[in-house]
Amino acid sequence: MRRILTGVLLCVLTALSANAFNTDSLHVDARLGYSIGGTPPLTMDATIRKIKAFHPIFGFSGGATITYEITDRWGIAASLLFERKGMDVNVKVKNYDVVVNRGGEHLEGLFLGDVKVKEHQYSLTLPVQASYWVSRKVRLRLGPYFSYVTGKRFEGWAYNGYLRVDGPTGMKVELGEEAGTRGDFEFSQELRSFQMGVDLAADWRFHRRWGAYASLDFGFNNIFKGSFTTVAQTLHPLYLTLGMTYQIQ
Repeated sequence: MRRILTGVLLCVLTALSANAFNTDSLHVDARLGYSIGGTPPLTMDATIRKIKAFHPIFGFSGGATITYEITDRWGIAASLLFERKGMDVNVKVKNYDVVVNRGGEHLEGLFLGDVKVKEHQYSLTLPVQASYWVSRKVRLRLGPYFSYVTGKRFEGWAYNGYLRVDGPTGMKVELGEEAGTRGDFEFSQELRSFQMGVDLAADWRFHRRWGAYASLDFGFNNIFKGSFTTVAQTLHPLYLTLGMTYQIQ
């Protein structure tokens, strides 16, 4: 996938450099959208038995897109977006490896019970995409995106179950539902500051200046730093954004 995206981008840039720059072919769109999704693992392992609840936060994406039309159909688009994305999820687990604090006590082992996770991120995102007009009103965009995370939060607690310290036959510790009896964790500082992925989008121009869009983006890398191994699953951002556009130029 990375090779395909790189090839598409290089072809567009080559075509752009072969043409004289024409300001009449330059267009600027303001955009504002609502994002829904989360950071699921690529594969759901046997330790996660059930997703009890999933609540996407109020996510948004706002900014501007600059498009240079190389031909009547092909172009290159670059956006600068400020985004807020995240999720609240509640899962039932068995033999789930956790590191928690309960009433000031550090505990690590295998947990059976419920786990609550709150994950929120603010980021500045730069998608660079090839664009293609399917018709006079519909355009497709595809290309990589690069994000710098300006604010991040990953925290939660293990509760309503028990933990076997250091292994399946270790000391059994009950974890309750209230603060002080449950096992809390906080891994915000272990989240990556830089992320990259691929963004597939479609724009629909239903008025001379107004339009709507949908974009689907998938992150290539784990949201956690490579040195962080406490969370065994590899979590990748996956979000759908729906919104409106307004052509400024």
